[in-house]
Amino acid sequence: MRSRLRALIPEASVRTRRVEEGAAIDVLANGERSLAFLDSGWAMKVCDTDDGRRQVVRFLLPGDCIRCDILCTEIATGTAVEAVTACQISLADLSSVEAQMHGHDDWPMALIDELGDLVAEAECYAVMLGTFSGKERLGWILYHLFQRAKCAGLGDGTRVDLPLSQAKIANAIGLSLVHTNKTFAQLRRAGLIRWSSGVLELPDPDALARQCHFK
Repeated sequence: MRSRLRALIPEASVRTRRVEEGAAIDVLANGERSLAFLDSGWAMKVCDTDDGRRQVVRFLLPGDCIRCDILCTEIATGTAVEAVTACQISLADLSSVEAQMHGHDDWPMALIDELGDLVAEAECYAVMLGTFSGKERLGWILYHLFQRAKCAGLGDGTRVDLPLSQAKIANAIGLSLVHTNKTFAQLRRAGLIRWSSGVLELPDPDALARQCHFK
């Protein structure tokens, strides 16, 4: 699903690039500054500490703007974006985008919508990481990704594609891999999730939402 921001960029201004699994997605490559969008595949924004720990800040799905913060601030050097799977991305030269923004009323609102969604999601993450139990954290992230994947056209009903490892999910919810594995087993035994071969199934999505206090 295209974002409102992406829809404003003329196709003639866009170039596409394939990114292999595990590779960095750099919007400042070769001295160019680009506004980039994920067309297919999964990516993640990460922050690595100097002692080797990793926090997944956000998972990116098709339709997402990869680093819309480049429009209003300098890119933070402490975070990076990596391809979780092989991806195709669309890029538009930032100077060209900024030139198109002048005099067009739709651009400010599109940017506000994009940044507003990021702020709202970040606040939800803060509550989840700061107050939830391990079981609630895992339920929250799975339900959150389930809903986002459905919006991105990656599934419907009770099943969506979820090509993530348990290690990546553990890095997103601040738990050890061992703790995450045990918590997955608890949710499976409770009949709240089924997950295999990159497909997540929620037999009763509302039940999982209640278990993890999703709003």
